Amino acid sequence: MERFLKLGSKVFSRGLGKYRIGSCVIFGIFSVIFIFSVGCMPQYNTRRTKVSLEPPRYRPLDPLPRTYVPSNSTRTNSATRPTNGSLPKITGSIVVDAGHGGDDPGASGRGGLPEKQIVLMIANRLADELRACGARVVQTRRDDRYVSLDGRVAISNRYRPNLFVSIHADAAENQLATGTTIYVERNATLKTLRFAQSINRALKGAGFECRGIRRQDFRVLKDNNYPAILIECGYLTNDQEAAQLNSSWYRNKIARTIARGIAEYFGSR
Repeated sequence: MERFLKLGSKVFSRGLGKYRIGSCVIFGIFSVIFIFSVGCMPQYNTRRTKVSLEPPRYRPLDPLPRTYVPSNSTRTNSATRPTNGSLPKITGSIVVDAGHGGDDPGASGRGGLPEKQIVLMIANRLADELRACGARVVQTRRDDRYVSLDGRVAISNRYRPNLFVSIHADAAENQLATGTTIYVERNATLKTLRFAQSINRALKGAGFECRGIRRQDFRVLKDNNYPAILIECGYLTNDQEAAQLNSSWYRNKIARTIARGIAEYFGSR
């Protein structure tokens, strides 16, 4: 018994680290304390969240139309309505002649539409602009049909207009030739010359290249009993002017400019 007491005293004095039994007892005590303390701690959600490395996917927005107009805008479509708000009132009658038509295509351009279609669209727009100004307008043709030169003159002489204007597009072997040209007959009257000068001023004022007023005895001019001019609206054999004449905004601009020149002619009489 005394030996066991001495052994216990020796273990207690030197510590239990060297003896397996004591180490196991101490480890067991600390394990119970650790488990108890962990069980009393609040539980946290330690579940891992999968993180995606791909960029977020967004719903694409509906694309805006090329020409966006707010819903509260009052802008109108200039390609379908006359824009004569600033043109003076016209009290008179005009014959508008679209050159060629039907089996006669007119000048061949550098691609795009033939002359007969281009000048018809210019003439139709010009007629709309003039009517919106109060003018009485007669057209030799309003669609793709052939009207003879004598027939065009007969229409003018029958309706006895104040003015006759024939719309054409030019062509030349020199592809660098550009500009608008106004023709009158060789023995043009003073009224005809004043009419041509008014159109020439309007074209220059709108920024068009003008080649001046020339005298030529075209049948629609020479055989006409009333002031008559023929306007070449540009060269279809020139790349730049052919592209312009094939665009609606350019045709509308030249039609409105001719209408302005006619309105200024009536205002200056």
